Amino acid sequence: LDAGTSANETSFEFQTRDHESATMAVILSEDDRVRIEQITPAGSRADAYFEHACFEQAIAAYTTALNAIDFDDELHQNAYMFYCQRSECYRRMGDLKRAKCDTQAWMRIVWHLPDFECVKGCDIGSRVYIELTEYEQAKKLLIRALQMANPQLELQKRLRTLKTVQKQYLQAAAQAMDVAVADDDDEDDDAVRISPKEDEEDVVKASKTARANTVLSEWVSLVADKSAVQLEKEAKRLSCTGADIQQCPCVQRVCLILKFYSHTWCKTQETASILDRISIYNIVNYLKCYSLTQLLNDFLHVKEAHVDSLRAERYEVFDYFVNTLHAECEDHLDACKCFLRMQRHPRTIDADEDAFKRMYFNFSPRTEIRDIIAMQILDSLHCFCLH
Repeated sequence: LDAGTSANETSFEFQTRDHESATMAVILSEDDRVRIEQITPAGSRADAYFEHACFEQAIAAYTTALNAIDFDDELHQNAYMFYCQRSECYRRMGDLKRAKCDTQAWMRIVWHLPDFECVKGCDIGSRVYIELTEYEQAKKLLIRALQMANPQLELQKRLRTLKTVQKQYLQAAAQAMDVAVADDDDEDDDAVRISPKEDEEDVVKASKTARANTVLSEWVSLVADKSAVQLEKEAKRLSCTGADIQQCPCVQRVCLILKFYSHTWCKTQETASILDRISIYNIVNYLKCYSLTQLLNDFLHVKEAHVDSLRAERYEVFDYFVNTLHAECEDHLDACKCFLRMQRHPRTIDADEDAFKRMYFNFSPRTEIRDIIAMQILDSLHCFCLH
């Protein structure tokens, strides 16, 4: 990849470059087909089909090979390689959903092993995530690959190009949220930095910028150099006590996200046009090492470690949330949009879809279901912590 390629050109090249072989009809001679079918074991047979670009047959053979691996021995090198190769088959056939599933499968097996050589998997997986426009995950894989003993020049170029594409994506999102991505070539790989727009005539925009800056800077300092695995382990740890709530990282993360959701995002979406709407699902998933799944893990930690296990002190826990979140709806429950959405009739969407969309800032329950689910989760957390 040429480092000088524009972001738009690069994005297109990422998505089309390696599908040429998948679009060409591959016809095996009868002799080749018989020869390959006689190859054992199944993994070697799958590799032979892959080399001939017979991806459907390769997928079937890789699946047979995976099924033959004992679950107790899933750390076997072959399991990692079979998932990688099958993921590439799916990718070349354009089935990115299954390609992503196989990428996640090998990551569950070997990602926690710091010395495991997974350059090939990171190479294939980064391509899958790039084509899905899940740039943060792609960057994570590329950075891991470049930490190996013999980093590949191609991967270094891909990471630089990805940053260009990602920055363009961030600038579009930041513009919609009235913030601007800082133009700094020396910025840290894992930090999202923003700087306020210079718009002295618009006080409202400046205040929104300040709030967004505060949230993002607080998140970076809150997570620091932790990994997604470390955040998951923190949520699993149920040894917290009521006295620890202010120091509990799960509580801190939940509070920060709820502050942003209630004080900033919901208010901006109330007056936003359809074109100016911003996906809350994408915002949560773009936060460093975070996702809706981890948010639910943190919420369950709060409930099990700080509420359910300390019934005598639970009111002190809820007082902490009230004092920390400073919600405007604390004493006006009938004006709380989160509460009203939670209390809606379950068949609202069937009775009046337009009314349902108005409740959820015109996000469609048919085409934008991820944002609806994200809002319902955040509404639940808001009501649990404050009401």
